[in-house]
Amino acid sequence: MKKPELLAPAGNLEKLKTAI
Repeated sequence: MKKPELLAPAGNLEKLKTAI
């Protein structure tokens, strides 16, 4: 399992991409 610290930023990037 990936560390939550890595998953959190990844999720934020996906949200930013969808928002744009």
